[in-house]
Amino acid sequence: MKNLNNIRLQDLLPPNLSADSNIKATASAIDPHLNELTIQTKMALIYARLKDLSSLQLDHLAVQFHVSAWDSLWPRETKLSVLLATVETKRRRGTLKAVKAAVGSMFEPFFITEWWQQTPKGQPFTFNIEIPLDDIGKDMTFRDQEDLYALVYEAKSIRSHGSITLRRKFTQTIRVGAAMSAGNYAQIRGDISSIEVPIRVGSVCNPASYVRIS
Repeated sequence: MKNLNNIRLQDLLPPNLSADSNIKATASAIDPHLNELTIQTKMALIYARLKDLSSLQLDHLAVQFHVSAWDSLWPRETKLSVLLATVETKRRRGTLKAVKAAVGSMFEPFFITEWWQQTPKGQPFTFNIEIPLDDIGKDMTFRDQEDLYALVYEAKSIRSHGSITLRRKFTQTIRVGAAMSAGNYAQIRGDISSIEVPIRVGSVCNPASYVRIS
């Protein structure tokens, strides 16, 4: 099957011209230049080949698409992910799918809980985005958080309001020791307060309390 990639000029010549050796030689000489033009036509296909664009080209497209959060120093993979999510956001703005695309363009995994899924139920038209920092493979900087807020704001419905929770697991071993020396004494007063995060004591992880020593 002939297409632009393999067709030759002499294939298009009528019989009366293709019989002329000079014309056939001329057509053969022109073919390489026509093939080069065929290759260059692919450069005009921008939106159909977003995954093939360079980092600099993605920067220019970000301006065109009015991406709400962008950093030219991002890795190319992050730029592409955010740009593709922006296209999805503009198509489905105001939906849960758009919010998921916005968050997923920067961080994976994440969990979204809408107000009616909370116990007890939250305020109507609210949602919470929970990001487990131990699982995303990196820490979130202040700039990362600001970019995430901007992308979510662009994707969500105007009537909806969201919050973002950053969750991290802590493992801690508690050791209590005392030292004695002649002629000195220490008075310990215990003030019991609860800790909201699980603390690992030995090999068992349970909610714990601590003693403040003063």
